[in-house]
Amino acid sequence: MNNKGRLTGRHKVVFDLIVAYKKANDGISPTLREIILNTDITSTSVVKWYLNNLENLGLIEVPKKSYRGIKVIGGKWTYQKGEDEQST
Repeated sequence: MNNKGRLTGRHKVVFDLIVAYKKANDGISPTLREIILNTDITSTSVVKWYLNNLENLGLIEVPKKSYRGIKVIGGKWTYQKGEDEQST
């Protein structure tokens, strides 16, 4: 069983939020404040605690200075050109 299957409660909420946010925003990760706004977590230190736990489970990688760069292990997002854009 992979570690994602072991997620419960807020760990799952935070992980699912990161994945959904990245899908909706061309691979850009949510900030700590955006995670707070979209969950019932009220403190950035608590968000950091959950991110650290998810990282220890091997589900994400968190860069030291940029929460916008959270990497979901095994996740891949690519920019999709809109129909109104011309290929060059």
